[in-house]
Amino acid sequence: MLLVNNNKHYLLKTELMKNWTLVLVTFFCVLMLDAQNSIIAINSTTDAQSGFGPERLIEEVLVSGGCSGVSDFSYQVYGQPGDTNTKSYGYFNKRNANFPFGEGVILSTGQAYGGGNTSGPGGVYPDFNNGLSGDADLALAINKGRLQDATFIKFNFVPLANAISFRFIMASEEYDGSTECSFADGFAFLLREVGTTAYTNLAVLPDGTPVSVKNINDAGNCKKNPAYFEGYNLPDTNYGGRTKVLIAKSEVIPGRSYEIKLVVADQGDSSWDSAIFLEAGSFNLGVDLGEDRTISGGNAVCPPETVTLDTKSPTATHTWFFNGTEIPGAGTGSVLTVTRAGTYSVDVDFGITCFTNDEIVIEFSDPVNIVNTQDLRTCSAGSNSGLFNLTDNDSNVLGTEDPTLYNITYHNSQVDATNDDNPIDTAIEYTGQNGEIVYVRLENALTGCNDTAMFTLFVNNINFALDNSYTLCVDTDGTEVISLPVLNIGLNTTDYTFEWYLNDVLLDGEVNNSYTPIQGGNYSVVVTDIATNCKTNVNDPNANTIVYESSRPILTVEQVSLVFVEKNTILATAISASALTNGNAQYEYSLDGGPWVSNTPNGGSYVFGNVGIGKHTISARDINGCGITSATLTIIDYPSYFTPNGDGKHDTWNIIGIENQPEARIFIFDRYGKLIKQITPAGLGWDGSYNNKLMPSDDYWFKVEYLDANNTKKEFKTHFTLKR
Repeated sequence: MLLVNNNKHYLLKTELMKNWTLVLVTFFCVLMLDAQNSIIAINSTTDAQSGFGPERLIEEVLVSGGCSGVSDFSYQVYGQPGDTNTKSYGYFNKRNANFPFGEGVILSTGQAYGGGNTSGPGGVYPDFNNGLSGDADLALAINKGRLQDATFIKFNFVPLANAISFRFIMASEEYDGSTECSFADGFAFLLREVGTTAYTNLAVLPDGTPVSVKNINDAGNCKKNPAYFEGYNLPDTNYGGRTKVLIAKSEVIPGRSYEIKLVVADQGDSSWDSAIFLEAGSFNLGVDLGEDRTISGGNAVCPPETVTLDTKSPTATHTWFFNGTEIPGAGTGSVLTVTRAGTYSVDVDFGITCFTNDEIVIEFSDPVNIVNTQDLRTCSAGSNSGLFNLTDNDSNVLGTEDPTLYNITYHNSQVDATNDDNPIDTAIEYTGQNGEIVYVRLENALTGCNDTAMFTLFVNNINFALDNSYTLCVDTDGTEVISLPVLNIGLNTTDYTFEWYLNDVLLDGEVNNSYTPIQGGNYSVVVTDIATNCKTNVNDPNANTIVYESSRPILTVEQVSLVFVEKNTILATAISASALTNGNAQYEYSLDGGPWVSNTPNGGSYVFGNVGIGKHTISARDINGCGITSATLTIIDYPSYFTPNGDGKHDTWNIIGIENQPEARIFIFDRYGKLIKQITPAGLGWDGSYNNKLMPSDDYWFKVEYLDANNTKKEFKTHFTLKR
């Protein structure tokens, strides 16, 4: 962690203490007793265990089971057993605080005393430098360096059962809503069989994630596993936050010797302490019948389930008790089957002066039974699948039970229903197949007890289907080639009834087996089988269609190439003639009666290239057949030659395309610049003579004065050829 962050954090706390006014201090003193009663006691001189050293804390506080087998202690701690205010480890008692553990052992990276005893502005915050070294085993286990202030206790033990476990809580000053995003002090519970070298870290979540402030928090920017986080600034300790109760556990081989190392250390620097709270008696080396199974605990036994108690110590001699009385005929074995509620206990004699015992409370919940289920039926249009509301079965499943006390889920398999996995999240509108089996789970929300059942989905296939789409022609002028569309589903009115909808609104009075739309939109039909009263769903895909509006186009054409060029270009643009069209209209084009073409998908325009001079007819038609529009355009250009030989072909020469400009003038010159003829574009043109004399074959020049498309006066000069 960054030291500057620590200083900032520490100074903030210091300033808060310095700036308390005398009035607030007085008020605080009045409330001090209540504050102390709400926080745990750590190494209090009123508790004899507070003066225990590491060995006695392990043997007399942490370990239970009667046959401890604890030995070979080693440890690194700060302070002597009697240094109750300064040592880095010790004993805690919850007193009147709302803390999960009644008592136990604490290991810290600073001074344990500061984690409790006095709360509020006058409290001692757990932020101390012990000057202890780090720990190589911990560094290797959590893959972190720069460890210091390490406190650890290591010892050997011999388990009598095939598993060990103990309960713990991690607390830290690094819990402040942001620091845990970047920094985490280290701790681990390292286990290995004596004689081996590899440790296994037991301080992990059920999925194997190591327990740390980085991996368990509720910070906004780095939230991780918040279900295991108890909260920030809880009043029961002076730490910034803590986890919920966690369990460290491992399988072991009874009778073999194991080594465990409980270690915690600062990482990065010596500030902002962390601590591990270990529940007294939770390190059970004898027998463990498990957690109580109670209704209030939410884990009571659900009939017809039974409970099998097993000490996993088959070689020992057992005496079983029910509510304090020995159970006749229970035998001396390690297994007992429980069928009624009560407190069960067992005395286990391993021989050789090794004797232990344990007890467990067993309660049974009321059984959960699904009263009934009904098969669900629906009709579908042209398909063996249909839409179902699975929750129509809720009332059948519940019977007379209070729905607020139960959870109902639907599943696609018995395994999922049994394990409460993969509930169907579209139960209200579920697409099911004819003959499909659906599984329902009814669970008591308090106890978790449950029952499952199944039912079948049946689909009555009413075999019809509307086309995906239809076209309605609007703004017609007689050039359209399609008639009004008819939505016809082909079913008779004797066996079925019909309801037609436009944009999900019922069309009053439309009850026939077909419908002729007069406007575009989304149409659907609901068909009811009179014999079964089964009706199709309004959202059934085969019962839905779109009616598109289309129309003949409004056509504009223009010459987009320069005038007086050899290769001319025409742009044809079509738009819908109707404001009602919904954008489905597309068009194709023809030049002078030629083939229909389009540059789909851009069907709104087309460019004709290499168009010759003269008058041209361009047509556009709706591809859906809703009409044709035509327009004419004359290309402005000049013939590059003419042949005045009287054969009726190319006998005169003139500018083409500006005949509607009577004010335009054309001047013709010979190669020497002599004016030979002046003509107008509206006239007959030049016949190749001058003063009634035929001019010889040659190139002749012309100048034309005209108005362009913007009504601007223009002039163009070039030459053409006279051929004889």
